[in-house]
Amino acid sequence: MGTTQALDDLCDDNGFLIDCNEWTTALGHEFARAENIVLTEHHWEIITLLRNFYADFGDSPANRALVNYVKTHLGADKGNSHT
Repeated sequence: MGTTQALDDLCDDNGFLIDCNEWTTALGHEFARAENIVLTEHHWEIITLLRNFYADFGDSPANRALVNYVKTHLGADKGNSHT
């Protein structure tokens, strides 16, 4: 089974991980690699923040809520939607 198929097997029809307990940083790298993305420290900062948001609220944030959450946790220089 190829990597993409293995990733597909872990996701629902919308591409979301079915069981968040399956998450690992290695899996994050595999998802990124499937999209031809190399994750940087800045990516991981936001990924970690999003995972914390989900742990706190049980859902993915809307854009405005995400920007405010980033501003609160990482500072106003990163928490803005004007970049």
